[in-house]
Amino acid sequence: MAPTQSIHVIIKPIVNSTKMIQHLRIILFFKLGGNRCGHFPLAPKLKHFLWRACHDILPTSHNLFKRKALPSPCCCRCLCHDETLEHALFRCPTVQEVWILTIFHDFIDKNDFLTCMALLYLATTTFIARDYHYFLCLVWKLWQCKNNWLHAGLHTSPSQVLDWVADYIYQYQSCNTNCFYTSQTPCVSLLSTENEPHIPSYSLQISVDAAQDVRLNKMGFGMVVQTCQGEILLTLATPWSGIHQPLIMEAHALYYALSWCCNHFIYPDA
Repeated sequence: MAPTQSIHVIIKPIVNSTKMIQHLRIILFFKLGGNRCGHFPLAPKLKHFLWRACHDILPTSHNLFKRKALPSPCCCRCLCHDETLEHALFRCPTVQEVWILTIFHDFIDKNDFLTCMALLYLATTTFIARDYHYFLCLVWKLWQCKNNWLHAGLHTSPSQVLDWVADYIYQYQSCNTNCFYTSQTPCVSLLSTENEPHIPSYSLQISVDAAQDVRLNKMGFGMVVQTCQGEILLTLATPWSGIHQPLIMEAHALYYALSWCCNHFIYPDA
């Protein structure tokens, strides 16, 4: 394969609608590691779970039923309601036994009409950083408990769930030399909605490249979306039949990348 020279373009989101702004904010917030959480970064596997939750691609009974993988969308624990993501994480009587022991119960009960993504977003402006971090870890642990019960028949009591979350956060923060788990976290709004619409203060970098295989008469285009700190957020690639000159290949790669960005309401700043 004969790689061509990479082309770098700085991009930033454009204000399109309140819903799209919220979507971009919460996805980038999780992927960037909770930069607005001050001293409370998110573990990579927790960010991955939250990304899947925001896109509603976790294997709930409702989603599996839609894909014809299960005969019923009914919740396997309460047997009373369809197991949507919101039901599995916040509304099932099994998880309610845990939430009722926390400061988050009233918040969840008051906003039980919201989707999972909307609830996670609203929580960013409701709780201080330390509590919000605990909230995210608890959501993640409840999903783990659901899978442990479903696949291994293991039952975890509400008190055990809360103890596990507190211990996990303590150990994760202890292993992070740049962070310290303290009870005196300043009360700040993590993702302020004041003065909407407002363009967030982050920027992204997209790198594109092209490669060719002369023997197979094929080429391919790829793109990588990164933060300004170099953390990879997304990688995409697509094949292409035929071979062109390197400059034409680079132009095709750039067009492919920018088209994807425009389709997702992300536009170059120049």
